[in-house]
Amino acid sequence: ATMVKSGTFTANGSSVWLSVKTHPVHIAINGTFGSGTVAVEQRIQGTTSTVIDSGTAIAITAADNSAYNFQQGDSIRLTLSGSTSPDLDYKISGVVA
Repeated sequence: ATMVKSGTFTANGSSVWLSVKTHPVHIAINGTFGSGTVAVEQRIQGTTSTVIDSGTAIAITAADNSAYNFQQGDSIRLTLSGSTSPDLDYKISGVVA
């Protein structure tokens, strides 16, 4: 069974940390960004950093459905910043809280 976590951003903030169980991890985001940006973040040995994919920080500013090759056990979360009145739904498959 696929493990899926979903939620909605109605203000700037972060999702809970999620543990990767399968890969690739699919991240789908859709709705009103309110001019904000969603960063995919990873926690490594207690330090939080923006995930780098192909040399670029992952910064999502429009509806998106992408797969990322995290390793099992990685801790990831989504963080929305710079938005005004967002209504943004997200779904992350292959993870558990």
